[in-house]
Amino acid sequence: MNETVNQTNVGRHLPSDIEQVLTVARYDVLKHLRSRRLLGILVIAALVIVAYMAIPPALGDAYSKDAREFASGFISMMPTIIVVIATLFAGDAIVSEFQNRTGYLLFPNPVKRSTLYIGKYLAAVALAVFILLVYYGLVALLTVAVTGGLTDKLLYSLGLAVLYACATIALGFLLSSVLKGSTGSLVLTFVLLILIMPMISGILSIAPANSDFLLSTAGDSTIYMMQDPYPQSYTQTIDAGAGQTITIGVYYIQPWTAVAVMGIYAVVCFTLGYLAFKRREMVS
Repeated sequence: MNETVNQTNVGRHLPSDIEQVLTVARYDVLKHLRSRRLLGILVIAALVIVAYMAIPPALGDAYSKDAREFASGFISMMPTIIVVIATLFAGDAIVSEFQNRTGYLLFPNPVKRSTLYIGKYLAAVALAVFILLVYYGLVALLTVAVTGGLTDKLLYSLGLAVLYACATIALGFLLSSVLKGSTGSLVLTFVLLILIMPMISGILSIAPANSDFLLSTAGDSTIYMMQDPYPQSYTQTIDAGAGQTITIGVYYIQPWTAVAVMGIYAVVCFTLGYLAFKRREMVS
């Protein structure tokens, strides 16, 4: 009897780490689909496109016939859309397992925590890339339909958008691994990228000081990439009255700097988030 059991175990195929990662990712994608978060973001993206198509006729203006100029309007909301994606797909990805006690069913299984973390991250990134491809694809189709041409700057902007999504999702995973509640993690992910970092950037511009180290600043490169030529930083002096002047810096992060900053954020936040998740214990 024992020999039969041993032979069965030997002959059974044990899934590799990569197979387990893909399994975790697949089930996490299904979880997001059931929660209708993907549908919600696609609706938001569709409303943005509809709004930009409706505004010129409503104001009595004609669409621009320049492909780059026409497409740039749709990309102006891209950093905000990516922040929404990161908030919904990453903000509670880890903390929900502890808060909802689903970790009691998940963690005892013979699956490494690194496998769970990587699988969840890949699921979030895959959904983000899917949304971005759909959005940029629709913009490209509309650009060709209206202007009869296309601009390669859309492709460059898409590359930066994908990298920004990877970085913001990694930041969301870090916050989700550290914080104790889903609501706090979701809100902090959104507020940090939409309010806090841009606020710090605005304060630094008065110094004036460069804010290239901020992730939100790097994300703005998705918009700047649509401009021709690419904008350059400068300072301007404003008369404050009573013989006083204020020097304000207007900074535009350069593409390769943005790539480096987003890459560093992605790697550092992903690593710190995993280490926090690995050390975290279920508390009854």
